[in-house]
Amino acid sequence: MRRYHRELAAEGIEKGRVSPLLLPDYTRPEVKERRYS
Repeated sequence: MRRYHRELAAEGIEKGRVSPLLLPDYTRPEVKERRYS
């Protein structure tokens, strides 16, 4: 995990998730919109 976080930091990617996402997100856009608004 430490290496993973260092790689994210090196690429300038924010760490918004607790763990790496192993599966793609199949959530429909309408549901995502409600979730993040």
